[in-house]
Amino acid sequence: MQSVPQFPAFKSIELSDRQVISDILRGHRPFTSELTFTNLFIWRKHFVLQWSVHEDWLCIIGKEDLCPRFAMGPIGPPGRAGTTRLLLEWLKEHTGDSGPCIERADERLALEISGKPGFLVEETREHFDYVYLTRDLIDLAGSKYRAKRNHINQFHRAVASYTYEELEERHVEECLALQERWCLLRRCEEDLNLQGEWDATKEILMNHR
Repeated sequence: MQSVPQFPAFKSIELSDRQVISDILRGHRPFTSELTFTNLFIWRKHFVLQWSVHEDWLCIIGKEDLCPRFAMGPIGPPGRAGTTRLLLEWLKEHTGDSGPCIERADERLALEISGKPGFLVEETREHFDYVYLTRDLIDLAGSKYRAKRNHINQFHRAVASYTYEELEERHVEECLALQERWCLLRRCEEDLNLQGEWDATKEILMNHR
């Protein structure tokens, strides 16, 4: 049976953790799009992601440039203010960072902790999720989607014949080669974000089943 790290012990996210983490995520359905096992796994190296469980809540910590160490909002039932405070205090104690933060907090968590002593809730618009209606993406009608229609039309003009196929093992090598060429053109090695995206793409393709 897969061992589950109990707070304050954390462990790096591994493929073998998929069942445990996915079960928790499915049980509480976070609003934040990053909170899927696939996304956490493929970005685990770039953001140095680790996980632990505190009582009923899944806790995830990571590292990035703007906030040296951060935590995601605890995943679990309502009443997360106590666990959120515990996470922030633990980060402050173990990293020396005087202003540890929760990243990608959804509206539900913001409402739970807003107004409580010691919490400051701020919107970060560049991290907002894109939400589209299915019909809007099918039709791409109106000026709002003109740029997307233009991209599609450019593709049709440039590529005379193409097929749409479900990804299979036989496609993986070619997909990796295409991404490698794209990265050379975009000079991924000079941009940490692009390099992170390239690493995440490799992870998901190499672990395609």
